[in-house]
Amino acid sequence: MLLAVAGGLIGIMLAKLLLAGLLALYPQRLPVWQPITIDSLAMLYTCALVIVAGFVIGFVPALHTTGVRMQEILRTDSRTATSSRRTVAIRSALVIGQLALSAILLVVAVLLIRSYQRLQQVDLGIEPDHVLTFTINIPRARQDDAAARRTLEAIEDRLAATPGVEIAAGITALPLASSGPLLGFNIVGRPEPPPGTSPWAARYITTTPQMFHALRIPLKRGRLLDKSDIAGRPFVVVINEAAARLYWSGDDPIGKYIHYYPRETNPSLQIVGIVGDVRSIGASEPAPPAVYVPLAQSPPYPAFLGRFMTFVIRTPGNPADIAASARAAVASIDAGLPLANLRPLSEVVSAASGQPRFTTLVMSFFASIAFFLAALGLYGILAYSVEQRVREIGVRIALGADKREILRLIIGNGIRLALVGVSIGVPSALALTRLIGGMLPGVSSTDPVTYIAVVGMLVISALLASYLPARRATRVDPIVALRAE
Repeated sequence: MLLAVAGGLIGIMLAKLLLAGLLALYPQRLPVWQPITIDSLAMLYTCALVIVAGFVIGFVPALHTTGVRMQEILRTDSRTATSSRRTVAIRSALVIGQLALSAILLVVAVLLIRSYQRLQQVDLGIEPDHVLTFTINIPRARQDDAAARRTLEAIEDRLAATPGVEIAAGITALPLASSGPLLGFNIVGRPEPPPGTSPWAARYITTTPQMFHALRIPLKRGRLLDKSDIAGRPFVVVINEAAARLYWSGDDPIGKYIHYYPRETNPSLQIVGIVGDVRSIGASEPAPPAVYVPLAQSPPYPAFLGRFMTFVIRTPGNPADIAASARAAVASIDAGLPLANLRPLSEVVSAASGQPRFTTLVMSFFASIAFFLAALGLYGILAYSVEQRVREIGVRIALGADKREILRLIIGNGIRLALVGVSIGVPSALALTRLIGGMLPGVSSTDPVTYIAVVGMLVISALLASYLPARRATRVDPIVALRAE
């Protein structure tokens, strides 16, 4: 109980120190109504666990000690009197359990790390470096739709003329921050989907022509939007490759028309180009079908899309260096418009992978602790075993056993325990990781590299944990060991 309480107090102090750092790593604001702290309920729960753990772990050896007979003590060595095969078996089983649990946690942690590495290598469809972003929202009470659209266009022109700005553009659904509304449409010339079935639909994104250049979204076929696509000219749109594959498989969508619902109030839109896919929902999610509509031709439905715009500014230098210039440019058009979410696009990309990064860090932290405890437990039981077998080792050395044989004896015992733990932990990990397959994009839950790495880590740790007790065993003086007691 003394050891348990001491460990519990140290653990509580460490938890208080680590809690702030843990919450700082969380990628989004936690949906709670009050700060997360170690309150009295958490303290009570922890104290109960400590007391139960201390009692249970202390009760077994205490019960065993009360069963020792005095005659056995008088007849046998005092070091071996309280050490039975059953006791050794219990200790070995505990170490095997530790190794099995650490194997499970290590497998999950390594899978998450490999999955996160794959996410970092995913082609997002954009080049986020050297890009500054901010959002403008014009309230309806301030300007009507036409005036709001003119204001947004004027802001874009002023930003483009600002020193240090290479390209300035606007988009209603910033990649990895907002995917845009999913709206149904009809493909002109095709019968509409029957009632009760899913209609054709795509992300509706309003943008200015320079947006594709600012974000470096590549043109695949046809042409991009340009400044000639204004009100009074034929209505045009650009779609992404996902929409082309999904709705025009085996056909050429260039020149085809789509019609957003309701058809009575929305014009027909001609497809003039196909651009590369952009992972707008997240790095782990494939790009959804998307339709890019020029701001100057954006129909009134949905109306708010002509009043809300995220500007992207590409600069050859550090995006933070032009933040003040961007504010001044907006203020010169309308000083009453605030800039929201002023930040580099690279921060948006980093935030999009924040949840898997947080999960990976936390799981890796706990897996490392489990790995350390398992190695420490293995070392402890082997060191204790050497202490209990001093006379036996002395006899072996006296009968001619050399240091290699003693090393092989002790290390072999440690490796056997590790292999038994691994043989239990790896199949358990195979079964459990199937439940978290959705958290492992790009990596299979049966990834052989992961399991080979975990087995190698545990075997190497067993070798290291066994080596020190084994080396101590080779230094046993047989004369001293035989004379002892």
